[in-house]
Amino acid sequence: MPSLLATVYRTVFLVLCALNILGCAAHSPGRHGHHHHRQQRQQQQQRPIYAIAHRVLSPSAVTAALSHGANAIEVDLTAQEKTGWWADHSGEANSTDSTAQELFTYIANERRHGQNVTFVWLDIKNPDLCDPKRNPECSIEALRDLTRKTLQPAGVKALYGFYQTADSRGFKVMSESITNNGNEAVVLSGKASEVAAQYKNKGIEAPRMLMDDGFPQMERNFGNCQEPGNFTCAELRNASEMRDQGQLGKIMGWTSTRGDSKLVDMLLGTARVDGIIYGFQDKEYRNDPVVREAFGDIRSFVVRHSDSHRMAAADDVPW
Repeated sequence: MPSLLATVYRTVFLVLCALNILGCAAHSPGRHGHHHHRQQRQQQQQRPIYAIAHRVLSPSAVTAALSHGANAIEVDLTAQEKTGWWADHSGEANSTDSTAQELFTYIANERRHGQNVTFVWLDIKNPDLCDPKRNPECSIEALRDLTRKTLQPAGVKALYGFYQTADSRGFKVMSESITNNGNEAVVLSGKASEVAAQYKNKGIEAPRMLMDDGFPQMERNFGNCQEPGNFTCAELRNASEMRDQGQLGKIMGWTSTRGDSKLVDMLLGTARVDGIIYGFQDKEYRNDPVVREAFGDIRSFVVRHSDSHRMAAADDVPW
């Protein structure tokens, strides 16, 4: 009798499953469940790669970069004593039509509308121009507060870049400011050992101490990635080793453009960088075959090495 009951129950169960009344597929550890877990494991093993659009200074450039596939944006920022912070590379008051607030607001809205923008890299040209007491609107504190008001509430993180200004008051202020804000990080440029020394005793947790190295012409001083150091690729390789040891955060190279595919492969492969700034070498980002091809070089490497790499997504945590 028990065996007969068991047979009846089993038959009823299978019938209900077939009718999808019990939602058995959702609860049974069948192929779909295993496939999902396998996907999760693979994603965790892949290095998320950041394709960072170079010199994005206008809303139209943001639109172009995101349409090409960029998942992070680099913005040159210049302070003007009377008018505050501008998305500007040259430092000329009439060289741009976008204030930092206008550009940040546009980027934040793009993120809110589902665009895959993870962080904005602020390349701060003159961090110490303004005293916060005499000219507060153009101080480093004003720029910091602006990102906290515009970008960060939308889920876009802020990376404060101090290229050749590690000894500035601005870097000191930001080193202290970011300690209680996980949305923010800093990045310094140069040789791995020198950057590590500049970060020493700053009280910043390692994942938020990023490093970059490069030249506008990527091939300049690039090397073959096998040298002990002093060449771009070798220094980035050394920095990646320090990252793996928990001494630094993510490692970035720059600036790749059309024709740099072999160098991009070396940076992502041998040097194991986390991201590359790409675009024109010395012009503003815009919709153009040159920048599309430069992005394509990064994506091509990721596609060819999909077992170990993937393009970073909006829910990835860069630091």
